[in-house]
Amino acid sequence: MKKIYHIIIAIILSISSLIAAEGDTIVIQTIDHNTPTLPGWNSPRSGTYVFPPATVSFSKILMSYNLKCDPSQSPACGEWDYTTHTRIYEKTGLFDSTLYFHPNFIVNNITPDTFMMMTSPSFKYLPTLEYINQSTSTNTGNPGDMSKSINIPFTESTKDGRAQFIYSSSELLASGLQAGDITGIQLELTSGSSTLKHFTIRAAHYSEDVLPQYTYVEDGLETVYSRNTSLANGNNGISFSFPFSWDGAQNILIDVSYANHSGTSVLIGDSSSDDKSNISDGPDNYLDFGGWDYVDVPKDVFNTIDSAITISFWQYGDPAIQPINSSIFEGVDSLGRRVLNAHLPWSNGKVYWDAGFDGYERIYRAASANEYKGKWNFWTFLKDCRTGSMQILLNGDLWFIGSGRIKPVDNVDQFRIGSAIGYDGYYDGYIDDFRIWDTVLSWDEIKNWMYKDITPDHPNYDNLRANYRFNDGSGFEASDSSPNGFTGYQFGYPGWLDYNGQSRMKNANGDDSRLHLTFENGIYDPLLLDSLVVVDTMENPPLNVVTYNPDNPPVPSDTLTRWDAYYNNYSYDASGVATDSSLVVPDETFYRIDMPYYGDPYEILIPWEIARYITPYGNGLSLGDDGWTWTFDVTDYRPLLVDSLQVTAGNFQELLDLEFHMIEGTPSREVVNIDKLYSGSFSLKNFAENVTPDTISLDPMAETFKVKTRTSGHQFDNPTNCAEFCYKIQSLDVNGQMVADWQIMQECANNPLHPQGGTWIYDRAGWCPGAKVTDQNIEITPYVTSDVVIIDYNSQYDEYGNYLLETHLISYGQLNFELDASVEEVIAPNNDKIYGRFNPSAGAPEIIIANNGSETLTDLKITYGPNGSSKEYMWSGNLEFDQTENVILEEFDWEEWLAGDGNFTVEVSNPNNSNDENPINNTYETNYILPAVYPSTIVIHFRTNKAGYQNSWELKLNNDQVILERDGFDNETLYVDTITFMNGCFKFYMYDTGHNGISFWANNQGSGLLRWYDLDGNVLKVFNGDFGDQIYHSFYTDMFLDIKNNTNNTFEFEIIPNPNNGKFHISFNDIIEDDYDISVYNSTGQQIYNDQLNRSYSGGLLNLDQLSPGIYTCVLQGSNGRSVKNFVIN
Repeated sequence: MKKIYHIIIAIILSISSLIAAEGDTIVIQTIDHNTPTLPGWNSPRSGTYVFPPATVSFSKILMSYNLKCDPSQSPACGEWDYTTHTRIYEKTGLFDSTLYFHPNFIVNNITPDTFMMMTSPSFKYLPTLEYINQSTSTNTGNPGDMSKSINIPFTESTKDGRAQFIYSSSELLASGLQAGDITGIQLELTSGSSTLKHFTIRAAHYSEDVLPQYTYVEDGLETVYSRNTSLANGNNGISFSFPFSWDGAQNILIDVSYANHSGTSVLIGDSSSDDKSNISDGPDNYLDFGGWDYVDVPKDVFNTIDSAITISFWQYGDPAIQPINSSIFEGVDSLGRRVLNAHLPWSNGKVYWDAGFDGYERIYRAASANEYKGKWNFWTFLKDCRTGSMQILLNGDLWFIGSGRIKPVDNVDQFRIGSAIGYDGYYDGYIDDFRIWDTVLSWDEIKNWMYKDITPDHPNYDNLRANYRFNDGSGFEASDSSPNGFTGYQFGYPGWLDYNGQSRMKNANGDDSRLHLTFENGIYDPLLLDSLVVVDTMENPPLNVVTYNPDNPPVPSDTLTRWDAYYNNYSYDASGVATDSSLVVPDETFYRIDMPYYGDPYEILIPWEIARYITPYGNGLSLGDDGWTWTFDVTDYRPLLVDSLQVTAGNFQELLDLEFHMIEGTPSREVVNIDKLYSGSFSLKNFAENVTPDTISLDPMAETFKVKTRTSGHQFDNPTNCAEFCYKIQSLDVNGQMVADWQIMQECANNPLHPQGGTWIYDRAGWCPGAKVTDQNIEITPYVTSDVVIIDYNSQYDEYGNYLLETHLISYGQLNFELDASVEEVIAPNNDKIYGRFNPSAGAPEIIIANNGSETLTDLKITYGPNGSSKEYMWSGNLEFDQTENVILEEFDWEEWLAGDGNFTVEVSNPNNSNDENPINNTYETNYILPAVYPSTIVIHFRTNKAGYQNSWELKLNNDQVILERDGFDNETLYVDTITFMNGCFKFYMYDTGHNGISFWANNQGSGLLRWYDLDGNVLKVFNGDFGDQIYHSFYTDMFLDIKNNTNNTFEFEIIPNPNNGKFHISFNDIIEDDYDISVYNSTGQQIYNDQLNRSYSGGLLNLDQLSPGIYTCVLQGSNGRSVKNFVIN
């Protein structure tokens, strides 16, 4: 929509060049799609813009709020309905600084009141129970050829290790072993000795003949032995703590592991094949992240990353803590804007993958608990900007995929593993083998290499930018095993851990040797089982301690590496529970001191909320390529909209374009002062105590007054569903007298922006999703009797919920006009999406008029019509100043709408039979499109849902006369009506008294259906069942549409001119080779002209000027077919 003014001027921001001219419009472009958001969740977009100086007068200021879905997000529109505030910040010219306090030290980003520490490593002690039993051997089996001397799995080079071997059932039986309890083994050292910590033997029935590549079998393993063990030269017998009951039919898989090893030994081994022996004994560590821990990755890693990236790693979330709000990695650009990120998961259990420069793109999916905590999983995150694909793989298999994501992934300036950068989102859990590639790996490559170290044999080795295996085991660096050497550096110091042998799951390499074992059948007596407490000593991870200068507290003075104070000399009971210990005297103790300091000076700004908007539910929602526009009248804030001004609005979800259209001229009254009465969030439980009467001293220049207030209720997960879904009366008192009251609940089922993804139809307190928060404008001039006024805002009580309340007292000078009428809006016809529930329309135009003058408006002339047509409507009524009224005007014929070329104008004049003193707001112009045109017979199919009693429909003529209505429907029943119309305009209404349409996901009423067909069964119109309270559909029926649809149009002709005055030519597009019969029909189907055109016709004039203005149909029939054209006589 647009107002018509004498001149429309769009300026960029050259305010000094403005020349005030009555009716000119200055457009101030503020926030746009590229405006960044402020830091923090749901923060607004913000910028500073120049507005005209206070010397320029404006009759009206309209804020255009255009919202558009962001295609870089998923969903493109924000998923939830968030409250957003449009604020401007008034400069005061006063400066201040903030008093801060900073602790004298920080330990891993926290500051306890007291911190006891050690200057050298401290320790923790972990008790475990070793189970002991002594069985009696009754039989042995000795499989294998004993042909090899081996040192596996107890190699000298490793701290911990794990191995698995297959012993086939056939060789076990052949060696004499019997089915039943296996109670022990024997293994023989030919030289040396070995001391093994937590030497563990596990056994399983195994139906396969080969082991998996590079990893281990985990299913079915039973622990038969786990003790600290010394092996000596010669035969070593090991009695199982628990027997393994062999079925005699399946192979036996033996799993051997240890947490530490010392010594050198040579054992007897068997010849085997490398698919029956798996051994992992090389260094294998990982990092334990918790609290303020992360690894900083050099930005040079990302120098070659632009359009493709693959990031993969092993992850084990802490089951006691996850899920939490954190990032397992994040990369940002030089401005701190996110480029790469993974929440694994967020606190809602969803895994998010973000990637893209200058506004990241996202895919996400809900994960099950075992996919992110309590077990090791291999995650891979990929993006290919060339194909638009973003993918997440879990353990080498596709887990989720998104398309249309084309933003590049370059310009990474900072990257962390185990932590976010833009917020305090620290990961809790283990991470291992972190890999970064500058290409998109294939799924097969990912799966084939997930269990083994990357080596030059990898087909994409040249694309490996960094590989942090975390096998350093100590220190504060993370070595890069890629060819590039990009060392990572630890902060906060995540702890180094190893797999203790038993938990190893990768780099299991095949070997052609097998540990030779002698298996024992024996007698096991569970009563002989005993236990022993064994204590492991483990070094605590180091801590990062930062101290601060008392003379300049925010500036660090030193960085120290320290360890937690600890206890030793533990005593334990028989079950391993500590009963006593001794505190090791700490080397140092820090006591927290909060040191005061002042921040940088800043100008004091007063925030003013000038509008509030609630975002729509975005799932499945499209706002179109041009977005949706809501218009706010912010004229009352003119004294604040001056000079350089900070503006904040919107949030991170949708793209926002915010313009101020400032119409030069004289306002109905000048604003002389604005007072802020209430601003903030107020609990309904304490509303009366916190929203108290406010006494205001009035500006001596003020003569008229208005209170502008906007209230929105929030929270509902409570017994009363307050304050979002509860009915409460609001009221305003002036000097102790109630001057206005209103019900805060607002109808939402008639929202123009529909349908939405969520519960958009539910009535809410002062707002609806995807709509403006309602302003209450209350004129209080009659109640102001002195230079002081007491204003009190009130609400009914409730125990739950809160209101966001913004209330301003606007003080004005005297009224500037006695007679000033205006057209405020044209509801129909209008192409603006905000009026979509009433358009397209060929019915009676509907407008809103206003009285902006001091004299009561009683009479008004309204001139209106589509281009080429005009009508006058003499309005009479009784409108006081600042009051509005909806006016429904006389309708036009279809021919007039058709000839109007989509342009409609309305003008008001002669208020109270006198001249309008302010004519710049008298005219309003809209664009329109014509309603649908249907054949004369329509078949209506209406299938009810489970609440058919809520529905009714009616058909009306253009003058609102009802010609057919239906109600009293049964549930889940199909109703079919076949209706034949004359040519003309009609209106269809479908009503739902439940205000939830016939297909709404949240009401358990099922889905209905409303469709229109022609007689041949072709679909004419499919109505969306999620419509809220009603459907309005304007349409035109054409009796000749069937003729046109059944015309073969084997020849083309034109009527020139069209429209015409009844005199016209018929122009053929080719040489006439036939004689034609010409017939002309009026809009009622009556033939009013018939003649012959022979092949000698040369385009002569046809004269039908005796016909009345209207739409006519010309039909040419020849031997080769028939063609039809409509034309207009005006």
